[in-house]
Order: sequence, then structure tokens, then C-alpha cells
Amino acid sequence: LLAGGVGGAGGPGVKADDFALEVAPLVLAEQAQIVGLYTALRAFLERARRDPEILPREGQDAAAGASAGWMGEERAAAERTAADTALLKILLSVDQPALLPFLRQPNACILAESELVLLRYQQLEQLVGLWQGRGLHVKALELLLSLGQQEGQVSSALRGVRATVDYLRKLPASELEVVVRFSAWPLRCEPQEGLRIFCDPSDPPSSEPERASGIPLHTTAAAALRRGGPLPPDAVYEHICASAGPELALRFLECVLAHPGPSGALASARLHDELARGYLATIARLCAQAEERVDEEADDAQGAAPAAAELGGSASPRPVRTRAARAAELAAELAAVRLRCAAFLQTSHKVGAEHLLAEIGADSGPAARSVRALAPERALLLGKLGRHEAALRLLLREMADVPAAEAYCARVSVGRDVALSLAECADGQAPFGRPQQPSTDAEPRSAVGVYDCLLRVLLRPDGEGEEDLPAALALLRRHPDEVDALVALELLPADMPLAALSGWLHGSVSALRQGARAAQVERNLAKTDSLALRAQLGEERRQPVTIKPGTLCAVCGKRIGTTVFARYPSGIVAHFACSGENLHVCPVTREDFRRRAFSPTGAP
Repeated sequence: LLAGGVGGAGGPGVKADDFALEVAPLVLAEQAQIVGLYTALRAFLERARRDPEILPREGQDAAAGASAGWMGEERAAAERTAADTALLKILLSVDQPALLPFLRQPNACILAESELVLLRYQQLEQLVGLWQGRGLHVKALELLLSLGQQEGQVSSALRGVRATVDYLRKLPASELEVVVRFSAWPLRCEPQEGLRIFCDPSDPPSSEPERASGIPLHTTAAAALRRGGPLPPDAVYEHICASAGPELALRFLECVLAHPGPSGALASARLHDELARGYLATIARLCAQAEERVDEEADDAQGAAPAAAELGGSASPRPVRTRAARAAELAAELAAVRLRCAAFLQTSHKVGAEHLLAEIGADSGPAARSVRALAPERALLLGKLGRHEAALRLLLREMADVPAAEAYCARVSVGRDVALSLAECADGQAPFGRPQQPSTDAEPRSAVGVYDCLLRVLLRPDGEGEEDLPAALALLRRHPDEVDALVALELLPADMPLAALSGWLHGSVSALRQGARAAQVERNLAKTDSLALRAQLGEERRQPVTIKPGTLCAVCGKRIGTTVFARYPSGIVAHFACSGENLHVCPVTREDFRRRAFSPTGAP
């Protein structure tokens, strides 16, 4: 059209090239401008997610729509869906690190369209986050399972079991079936990593038993808080046993039961017994290995002398040092397990001590060696049952440890649990550690005459034992106020020289005198308090009570008149018939005046 028009106007000698136009090329927007536009749109959409009223509407502007407050539920959902889907595409274009946190939170993205976009750009980790934010946990975990078992060009963040473990740790307790279904694969492939689903052993331990075991026993409380509630420990224990074996299941029980927490409170007594059996079996196994190493060292020592004579007196000491190092490692491991076992048996209120003692058996037959190796643990169980004399006989007969028996008596006499510090016992020291907090266990613990029991065990041994008179005299000298003098005189030999008992008798008499003086002082103080309370009671009873014609009963609202009434320390006046059976309790406020310090006896 341009050529024809030009020819007609200019005549036949004019060509179109004479009127060529120079058009400037289109200047495209720079990358920075595009990013700026996307950033502005992203900020607008994020504001729209928080306040949908700012979105423009057809037929009215945003301000009018906001002032009118008109927004249907369907329209609001559609606008939120459009805003979230657009925001997903913008984040995918300009800020991919922010995309995953956005998808993991609840969102309203169009699911099918978002899945296609993420799959097109191979954003598999973001796809898992999208399903996680929408609550499609089964689809997300199936994808993680498929990717975790591949060894090709899969991202390192999705390869292996770690991504599945991290996902399962964040699921709420209501998704127990999903956790059980998809945790079997991590538990079979990498048991230690799979254990993090239920308790995280990677956090730094914070106490002595934890440092000894390498397992932080406090992490189950954090896991329960993260899940919104604890998982049922019995079901988790059965699942771990079936998937990874009893050894890992015992480590789970150690995490759950060693320290009080929400998960440990839900654990049944069977789990407490299982953990105790696991501890005892481990201790027996380590003791047997230690005895085998002692026998091997003895055999090596016997064979080393002829070998050294043949080699001219020079034998290589390297194998001896290697065996010594292994023996030291075994001893340290045994001490650590015994320390954890003692701490658990002391704090557990559900463990069946009677059943465990029956399972250990008597020290006879082929299992006698393992039973003797568990002597400290048996003494601890006997102490939990209140059978102090049997525990003391065990400590003196099988362990021959008088200081340990005295430490046992010291603990029981102050009303505390018997806590064995078996790490010290492994080093040849007293097997009872530092005092622990008093226990609230309902099991019987009769601490009366525990030192008398120890003296009886020392002077009246059963079976083939012999009396230990020097130890008994030392006990009397160290604890003159703890041993009953009459019981001691009955147990001591009749031909005992009085000079040998002079120190104990002097200390016992002094303790008796001191106790009598303390009792007299307490009695006088109680008498003074009683007199003061009686005087205060008299003052309270002498206070006048004015009953006017218009005075009403605080209970029924009728006039008191000339009927019998009751007046309470709070000033409330009521008919005697309306006061109820217990005159110590206010019929209006239900306050028990007996709980008040220095209050009257409650008489009207």
C-alpha cells in the first residue's frame, strides 16, 4: 500500500526505495528491570495472601470493595489460589531458595498446575515440599523412597535415607501409621539414622549417663514437643524390633525411659522390664568377655616364659599392650553400662524387681558365674523390694565389700533410694555413688534398724560364712548412734572384753544423752507453741458478735433472730443448722480454717 500510494503521488519516475524509512530497533527490558518487576509483583502477591481485600475486582475498584467489605468465600478462595500459584511461578523464576519454605507451609496453589511446573524444571525437592504443605504425606514419602534408592543423577539432598528421616521426624503424632509404614526402610538400611525418627542421637549429651552412653536421653521430650504429642512407645518398640532388631529397640527404650518425659509416662511396665533385661544381659555378656580375656592373658603369661627363654630372653611386648588396651576398653564399657543400669533401676517405678530377681536365678548350676557377675544389680533390686538384710548378705558374701554395705546403710537410713555407682565398683571402689533425690516409689522400704541388719550379717553369717568381728567393731565405732545398743549387746560374743567396747559404749551413751536433750527441747518448744495457740484462741473467742434484727443467714438468707448461730473466722454468720456437719469449713466459701496458720479450732 505504501508503494502504490507513493507512485501515484510522485508519478512514474519515483521508486519506493527513495522513501525508505529508518526504524529504530526495539529495546528489550534489561534483566535487572525484569527482576525488579518480578520483585514488585511478588511483594504485592504476598500482601494479597495476607489481605485479599487489596485485589481489584471487576466493576469496582479496590478501595470501594474494601470499604463495602464485600467478599464471598468462593471468590476469596479463588483469588487466594490465583495469588499463591502466581507467587510459586515468580519464586521459581527469581528466588528459588525462598520457594521451598513457601511450599512447606499451608498454601492454596493449584495442585495439578504446580506439579507440572515443578516437574518440568526438575524441582523434585520443591515438589516434596508442595505435597508436605498440602498434607499429602504419602505421595511425598513415596517420591522420597523412590529417589533415595536411586544412585544416578539424583540430588545429594534426596539421596539415601536422610531426607526421609527428616520428613518423618516432622510428622505429627496423629500420622502414626504413615510413620510406621515409611520408617521401616531407614531402620533396615541405616539403623542409627533411622533411630533419629523417634529420638535424635546426634544432639550433644548433657549429663554423665548420657556422655557414658553417647545417647542424649532428653531428646524424646523435644521430639514429642515437635510432633504435638508423643508417639505410643509400645507400638514404636514393637515396630523397631520387627524392622531393625532388639538391640536398636533397646537403644530406643533407653532414650524414652531413662529420663522422665511425655513418652516415658506412656510406657508400660513391660517396656521397663525389657530395658532392665537388656541391661542385665549386656552386663553378663561383658563380664563373661572380661573373664575370657583374663584367662587368655594368664595363658599368654604361661607361654611367654618358654618363648622368651628360646629367644634369649627377648619377647615382643606389643601383643601384651594390645590385649591390655582391649581389656581397658572392655572395662570402661562395662562400667558405663552398669552406671546406666543403676540409674535406670533407681528412677524407674514400674520395673518388676521381683520378676527380674526370679529370672536371674540362684547362684547354682552352669549359670552360677553369670549370676555372681550380677551381684551388684541383684543387691540393687533387693533394695528396691525393701529386703535390706538379703541385700547386705549379698554384698558381703559375693562381693566381700564392707564399705559398699556401709554406703548402702547410709542411703537407706536417710530415706533415699539405693543407687549403685557401678562405674566406681568396676574400679575396685565402693559400688554406691553420690546420694540421689528421695524417691516417691510406693514399694515398701523399711529403713528401721538397717545398721542392726548389717551388724547381724557380720556377726551371724549364714551358710559357710565366718563372723567378721573386726569389721563389726569398726562399724560400731563409726556409727555409735545408728546401732541399737541392746541389739548389739545381744549379737556380740559373751566373752568380748569390755575394753574393746569402751569407745563404742562411750559414743552410744553420748548419742543417747544428746537424743534425750534434743527430745526435751522439742517437747518444750511444742508446749510453748501450744500455750501460744490457746491464748490466741481465747482472744478470738472473746471477740463480740452483734446480731441485729435485720442480720441474715449467709446460707439461707433468712433472719438469724434468736436461733442458734455459728460465726466463722472470716466474719460470716449462719444458722447452726445451715452450717453443715463440718464446722471447720465455711459453708459459703468452702474454706477449711484448719489450714490457716494460728487459726482457731473452728468452734462457733
